[in-house]
This record gives sequence, C-alpha cells and structure tokens, in this order.
Amino acid sequence: MWYEMRSQTQHRVYWREAGKKKYEAFATEAEARAFLKHCRTHGVSVVLAAMASSREAVPASTPAPTAPTEVPRLAGSLRAPELTGITLKWLATHYVTNTTEANEVTKDGYLRDIERCILPYFGDIDIALVQTHSLPLADGGEWPFPTVVAWKQELAGMPKANDPGATIADKTRRNIEALLAQIFSSAVDFAPAPLLQRNPCAGLTLAKVEDLECVFLSRTQARFLLEQLDPRSQRLVRFLLGTGERWGEAKALQVKDFHAGDGTDLDPAYIHVHKTWKRLTKRKTTSAPDAKG
Repeated sequence: MWYEMRSQTQHRVYWREAGKKKYEAFATEAEARAFLKHCRTHGVSVVLAAMASSREAVPASTPAPTAPTEVPRLAGSLRAPELTGITLKWLATHYVTNTTEANEVTKDGYLRDIERCILPYFGDIDIALVQTHSLPLADGGEWPFPTVVAWKQELAGMPKANDPGATIADKTRRNIEALLAQIFSSAVDFAPAPLLQRNPCAGLTLAKVEDLECVFLSRTQARFLLEQLDPRSQRLVRFLLGTGERWGEAKALQVKDFHAGDGTDLDPAYIHVHKTWKRLTKRKTTSAPDAKG
C-alpha cells in the first residue's frame, strides 16, 4: 500500500488486489494516513467493510417517500406540478451512464455520491416533486416533499464516511451540489422532449470553498524527504522539487521535451510541458494536452 497526494483536497491510498490497482480517496492527508495505518494493522478488507458500515449507518435524517399517485393542491392560484413518472434515481443513473464529460473513474465517484448523499434524502421520488423550496398548500400546510434548499442544509452537516465526528469538506459539498444541478439540467435538456421545464437547483449558489494557501517545503524539509527515499527515486523527486512539476506532467515528458541549453542567459535550460497523463478508465491511461500549455 502507498499514499499519494493528488491535490490539496484529494489524498489517495493505493493498493493492489487480484493484480488490479485500487484506491480510496480522502480530503486530507491525515485521513489518508490514518486509513493506511488501519489497513496495515487490520487488513484492507476489514477497514473497507467498517467504512461501508459507517456510510450505511448515517443516512439523511428525513428520507422521502416514494412518488405518490396524487399531488396536493397548492394555495391560491399556484399550479401544482404534474407527475412525470420519472424517478430521481432513474434520472441520476441515466445522467451518469450517458454523460460524455467524465471518465469511468469519475462516473464511479458520481454514483457513490448519489447513493450516499442524494438518494437517502430524496428517496425514489418523482422528479416533478423536487422543488427549490417549500410550497404552500391549499389546506394551509406546506409542501410535504424534500426540497433542494433543505437538502443543501442537510448536506452541510453530513458526517464524513470515515470520520462521523467531522462533516464533509466544503469542496466535496460543492461538487455534490453541482452534481445534483447537472442531473436536473439533463432533465430540462432531455431529448426528444424535456422532462422538466425548470431546474429546481437554478438560482441557488453552490457551497463556498475557502481558498487554500499553497504550502511549500523548506530546504530542510525537502532534504529530509529525500533522505527517506530509495536512492532510485531520489533523482525523480529532486526533479519534481526543482521544477514544481506535477506527477502527471512529469510522467508524460519525453526526451524531446528537455532542452539543456548552453549554460548562458541567452540559451537557458528548460523543459517543454505540453502534456499530462490522464486516467481514462480504471485500467487504461493516456497522455493528453496539458491545460497549462
């Protein structure tokens, strides 16, 4: 097993199982290293089973009923929505399955977030019944079905899967909120005819994520890091430390991308970074143009 920092907000622990490379992602390095420690002590399967049990043990507090056959009458001249016969579960699965904007690994993450953070709250409900906020009823009551506004509030206090004592990170919450908005957007844009006339997430801002200040290693810290590495890895890490390259960028470099120069200011040494390795599926990777250029 080994640890890898993918970004400031994504830390992964990898292992191999039946010859296949697998991983679990965490929001902080501390969480990832705690997972790694537990796995080395108790075994990966035991820890994963405990995490799965933890996820199932913290469902949303107000799950929705299944879609009813009758929609309550609204107050005044408000017009109640008409049932579509399409459940949120079907729509979410259809969106993830058919989107072309995500690879298979990302889709797996979407499905995991839907199962844990969206469906337990909304239930297997008709998509027409998911409104932005509560609607007044003709009998003086309020909309009896879950709303997006209430869900966002619930999501803000949702415990982490691997640490019930802490809530999910703001960036994770923002991503899940954006996912639900995309799911409903697919209903509005559905072909050959829209399933909904309006996205209930429209007009709502996503969770705000505080900017993370970059933290750089001091020379002493870098030297300590190098001392802990296998000699065969030290050159690569020295290169990463010296250039600031990301792992995916460094892995995609070719000999033609290195320019040694002549040691003068007129012809300095440089590397041409124009590609990075991207994961396309669980078992296949390729290089793609780097957005940094």
